Amino acid sequence: MDETGAPELGVTDLFKNGLGEVERVDATHFTGTVDMTAASSVLEPSDNVLKKAGAEAKSVPFTATVDDQGHLIALKIEGASIDPDLAMELTFTGFGAIQAITKPTGAIQAPDSVYKLFE
Repeated sequence: MDETGAPELGVTDLFKNGLGEVERVDATHFTGTVDMTAASSVLEPSDNVLKKAGAEAKSVPFTATVDDQGHLIALKIEGASIDPDLAMELTFTGFGAIQAITKPTGAIQAPDSVYKLFE
């Protein structure tokens, strides 16, 4: 989780470390390639998949869509022609939305000694 509580999927790191050629299609769409051997998160393919894909895993096509504020709202890694496990689609929504947190039913507050462990 990042500081906002959002799950970290590793998309930023994947783009930082594995982005290949990128072309802007229009104001909100991009195409390009990404090196899936550079993935080191939940996006990371298994060693078996990478071994089967070989060098092709270093240049997997993708399409990305951003909203009018530049937020990544859709990412499609189009590696199915190489290996079905190199294909994925992600969508992102709710930028800036505050998630309500409710106390679980039957929850009891921990004693102060537990909270002190986190100081």
